[in-house]
Amino acid sequence: MKNLLKKILKALNRKQESENREIARHIGQYYLEKNNFDYKKTEEDVSLLGITQIEHKLDTIIITLQRCGILIGRRGENIDKLQKFLASKTKYTKLDIKEDKIISWLIPYDYSDYFDYSEDYVTE
Repeated sequence: MKNLLKKILKALNRKQESENREIARHIGQYYLEKNNFDYKKTEEDVSLLGITQIEHKLDTIIITLQRCGILIGRRGENIDKLQKFLASKTKYTKLDIKEDKIISWLIPYDYSDYFDYSEDYVTE
């Protein structure tokens, strides 16, 4: 009985992973069409998003990324178009965006551009 349950769970995980991969391909296709099939620009745009995870539940796609503002666009134009595109290509009609703040917390920020630590500013 345990082996059967393990096989079923494994099959479900494979199916879910396959669907996530398909959603990721559709997001890439959306950006490729948006950039008039310029692969270099599409690669830059997608890497700027910093997508860390794609999930789906019922009728919703959940995208976790580092830079939500780029995906949303001005006045929400980009996210609306992406949502319509994904709805036409998949069975998912809603799009949920989550910001992944952990990555930005892990990377130390270089403040040397903002502060000058030269001897002119040192007071005794």
